[in-house]
Amino acid sequence: MSDEIKWIPSDWLDEELPELQNDPNAFICHHAELGWMLRPVEEQDEDIDEDFSILRLVDGLVVKFSASIYYGDFELVVRDDGSFETDRDIPIRANNFRVDRDTDGIQPTLQELVVDGGLEPGIHAIDACWWSEEEFVFAFNIVEGKGQLTQVGVVQ
Repeated sequence: MSDEIKWIPSDWLDEELPELQNDPNAFICHHAELGWMLRPVEEQDEDIDEDFSILRLVDGLVVKFSASIYYGDFELVVRDDGSFETDRDIPIRANNFRVDRDTDGIQPTLQELVVDGGLEPGIHAIDACWWSEEEFVFAFNIVEGKGQLTQVGVVQ
């Protein structure tokens, strides 16, 4: 289990996310004709298709990022009386829980996952993570010919 923060541009938060990165700068790429942009790392070697996963950048632009920590997979045992336990401790900071990686059923607490999720007694595969409620503001600058994002604030 890691407490490593990963980042994603907030504009990209959707049901299907590109790969989150340890450093927001990993999303920066430069195209000879289109200039500077943020692009999912896994798409940076592909031809550019003007889709949602491109954010154009200019010197001085600010971009909001969301942060997440993925805590991994857990086993959740739900008993007949509605009580439950996990196979190991989940960090208190976790605020997103899901069963079988189903994003439609994400809940902010284990209690809500069991009750609101209508989980039947038995053993369930779950995972847990923390998503920031605030957004982190980064400024884009071109420094010595290279694009660079620097954190300049937080928006609650």
